[in-house]
Amino acid sequence: MESEHLAWQIENRIQPGAPEKKITGTWNTILSMFFPPTQGYMSNFNRTRADGPLDVFIEHIETHAPQPRPFKFLYVQCTASGNEDIDEVWEEKLLILSDQLRQFNSKRVFGAIAVGRAVKFYEWNSEMGKAVSLEQNPSPLFIDRHCQTVARHLEYIRNHHF
Repeated sequence: MESEHLAWQIENRIQPGAPEKKITGTWNTILSMFFPPTQGYMSNFNRTRADGPLDVFIEHIETHAPQPRPFKFLYVQCTASGNEDIDEVWEEKLLILSDQLRQFNSKRVFGAIAVGRAVKFYEWNSEMGKAVSLEQNPSPLFIDRHCQTVARHLEYIRNHHF
């Protein structure tokens, strides 16, 4: 994730107390780097409740299928900064993320929870009926300190979502 513009966004937009819309905007930028529209990807936004957070999801258009259609495969739930160290926040967000991933009809479905600069990645396991962490370590990754690991996860998702 080498980009001075992205580094600026992370440093200046995701500060302590940053609202969800800034987290969502920064994640939309990050996702566009790994899932570019020129390769058939589209980012979209979702609000689970009228007063709820604005989350972002990625769709891929199957242009070579008999009937081209977009399919959702990645959902990123964004949350305001300042709660990165609160386990209950992560647990609550994981329940909400699981409800979202359960509704996707793609072969492989991935999700992420972004709390400020912290993020955790998951893959939906339909047999177990739950989201399973892509990391061995349950601690969150920080996009400003663990950018190579975050990039590896996004590359993995890009290469394995179909």
